[in-house]
Amino acid sequence: EAFTIEFSTFKKYRVRASKVNVRKGPSTSYAVIGTVAKDEIVEYIEKNKSSTWFKVRLPDGKQGWILAKFLEEIKVKKELPRGKDFRKCKKQRKR
Repeated sequence: EAFTIEFSTFKKYRVRASKVNVRKGPSTSYAVIGTVAKDEIVEYIEKNKSSTWFKVRLPDGKQGWILAKFLEEIKVKKELPRGKDFRKCKKQRKR
């Protein structure tokens, strides 16, 4: 039986401030391309060298940069589906 396991590779973050600017690049010198409201969820894409700005994907699919101090990581518990013995499946593939 073939099966595929897919997990989101992006970390999720919640916006901590009431209104946060989303910028074209990792600095306040870049243009504001949108805003996000408190408690909105964004997906992490990458960070700048000093880890002070995060590039994120917004709920509408747009991408931009947000100052990292305005975000808090959401811890997502990843569980395997019940009823599958994945160790056995892994051993079968090694034949």
